Amino acid sequence: MARGAGPYGGAGDGLPHAAPFRFLDRVTALDGRGGSAEKLVTADDPLMGAGGGGYALARLMAIEALAQLAGLAAAAGAEDRSEGDGAYLAGLDSVRFGAPLRAGDLLRLDVAVEARLGPVVRASGRASVRGETVLRADLVMALGGPATAGGGR
Repeated sequence: MARGAGPYGGAGDGLPHAAPFRFLDRVTALDGRGGSAEKLVTADDPLMGAGGGGYALARLMAIEALAQLAGLAAAAGAEDRSEGDGAYLAGLDSVRFGAPLRAGDLLRLDVAVEARLGPVVRASGRASVRGETVLRADLVMALGGPATAGGGR
């Protein structure tokens, strides 16, 4: 996988999100087969909540971070450039959570593109902190948004 320069490895512009809902601090590897990224969890992150004896990252934010990386990888491998305009989370399967995330944790995200069928991409993802898995999920991404995935644009 190619490594990029800059905070998003040159790929952040592919996200349809802006701060504060861009949950990737740094993309470390990215191509059409998958990608890797990092997110430093802070107490100021959106969706942070109290729990587990301290601040715990809302599980939705961890899933969204994984989906953002899967979307970048899906778009990077789009054969039709019009499909490379972006990717949107269309579904989740086999979601498994581990320990809660806390402010100060460095979340490492990895996704692998498993299959492509037209504008629909299936990817598997893993998020970890200090080598311990905190989230696993299978994600379905729709390239180019709902209109493309539904067959029309």
